[in-house]
Amino acid sequence: MTVEEFEEFYAQTVARLTGQLFVMLGDLHEAQDVVQEAFIRGWSRRQQLDRDGRPEAWIRTVAWRLAVSRWRFRRRSADAWSRSGVPPHVEGPGPEQVALIEALRALPARQRAQRL
Repeated sequence: MTVEEFEEFYAQTVARLTGQLFVMLGDLHEAQDVVQEAFIRGWSRRQQLDRDGRPEAWIRTVAWRLAVSRWRFRRRSADAWSRSGVPPHVEGPGPEQVALIEALRALPARQRAQRL
């Protein structure tokens, strides 16, 4: 598949594929994102897509797998957050620490970089 053929393929199928993924996912932005990512992956395989004869099916499958992977990642992240609970409260720096940092910043860079 030449560059021009791939561009034509993209122009003819991107709206349809995005619509199909939107119906599957229920999120237009996510559908657009995974379809674009699938086309990016298809770009480097355009010669193989031409030989296989079903480039639209390949793009749709890749987009769907990307969407499922993202969903699984978000699900695992949400599960991890729910297991770990609310993070403990950490106090900010006290006046002594702020004064020390300001004093260190006043030193010349070369002197701050010296090790003891």
